[in-house]
Amino acid sequence: MSTQISFKKLCTATGIALAANLVVFAVGDLAGATWDVGMPTTVSIAMVIGASVAPLLLGGAVAKLVISKWTKLRAFAAWAVLVFAIVGSPMGWISSNDVATGIALGIMHIFVGVAWFAVFKPVKE
Repeated sequence: MSTQISFKKLCTATGIALAANLVVFAVGDLAGATWDVGMPTTVSIAMVIGASVAPLLLGGAVAKLVISKWTKLRAFAAWAVLVFAIVGSPMGWISSNDVATGIALGIMHIFVGVAWFAVFKPVKE
């Protein structure tokens, strides 16, 4: 099993997840999403960018360092973050008062989780 995690692959997956989430944000706007999830401010494009890029690039860089020392954590990290993203996806629905916001935020969670999994899933050499 390969232990090398490509920074290029991490950046590519981050870019794809970000682009997909921005499209979901635009579609959500067209569908009437209020982006109100009970915070003092509504969800914005800046928040979508931050919530897409930070966990993938920052979390990915840290995970890359940790996994280079403890290679057996790779499979756990891949699956754990994917499951966390899927389990957390209904939170937008729970926090929001409208269907469009809830669905859009849930989809965004899943896109980030799938991007993470694509980078960190164990691969056979």
